[in-house]
Amino acid sequence: MAGLLPLIAGTSTALYPVTRRITFDTNLAMAVNASEQRGKRRPALTELVLNYSRISAADLATMQSFVASQHGPYDSTWGMVLGSAALDGQINSGSGTLNCATSKPFTSAVTGQTFVVTGAGAAGGLLVATGTYVSASQVTLSATASTSVSGADTRWGIYLPALTLLDQQFRWMEEGPSRTTYSFTLRARQTQNPLMAWSGPGGTFPALGNGTATQFPYTQISRYQVLLNDNPTGMRYASNLFDGSASFPSAALHGWELSGVALQNSDLAIWEAFFRSQFGRFGTFTFVDPDSSMNYTKARFGTDTMEIVHQGFNLNAVKLTVVETN
Repeated sequence: MAGLLPLIAGTSTALYPVTRRITFDTNLAMAVNASEQRGKRRPALTELVLNYSRISAADLATMQSFVASQHGPYDSTWGMVLGSAALDGQINSGSGTLNCATSKPFTSAVTGQTFVVTGAGAAGGLLVATGTYVSASQVTLSATASTSVSGADTRWGIYLPALTLLDQQFRWMEEGPSRTTYSFTLRARQTQNPLMAWSGPGGTFPALGNGTATQFPYTQISRYQVLLNDNPTGMRYASNLFDGSASFPSAALHGWELSGVALQNSDLAIWEAFFRSQFGRFGTFTFVDPDSSMNYTKARFGTDTMEIVHQGFNLNAVKLTVVETN
């Protein structure tokens, strides 16, 4: 058990599209005047939908063995890295200098990403550390190796530990009569998130790289709150709660469904970091309306889940809901 999800087609950690859901668990109580009390229950956990198509018989056999070793959804000690991989990692015990001299896979974009080096940790386990770019063949890690390794499975990107499969069955489909390629889907989720770094909510919803708050089209919402009693004869008895009396709003509260249908990785990182900093629905922040440029100082996210579809290299789809509170 434990370990990492096997690579596919040599050095692929996953195949597109990958669906990743970041989910918080906020305790939210809303009064009739739309005022709220909120409490955060746990760090964000991640769910994954991994689609595999045109997989070779050898890779299928590897995945079958992996699922069997986890006893389906029984084990929750394995992990995976959404990102890149190389099979020529070399690092010495006591050193933080990681080399991939043959493949030379590194670019400046690896700085700040999480590196996982198989066998280089304590007792030959995983070494998990943040990387800093030095050259195409070398990075400096934030932690030193406990075990010297060469030719090591080395991965970098988004590290997701403590994963468990969701399905009791592992199903695969033969894609042609030659029985040479196969397709299947794995669904998994985290059971804990020991890497979550807490930060303070608040601030202002960030602009994307082009200076706007959202891609287009996006949706604006007016949120009313009316108590309704519909009589069987057809009469309606209604009470408008947003009438401006006492602590009640005097008009509809606002909402926005923001669109990121083709986000680059840099823009995705902006939205994801801000969603995490607010703990999903827990935090309130200032939102600047993209149309009117008005500041709404008591806004929060509408759901505890941010669903990201990694559609291809540097191409992602996301939708976020923001709502105004009283």
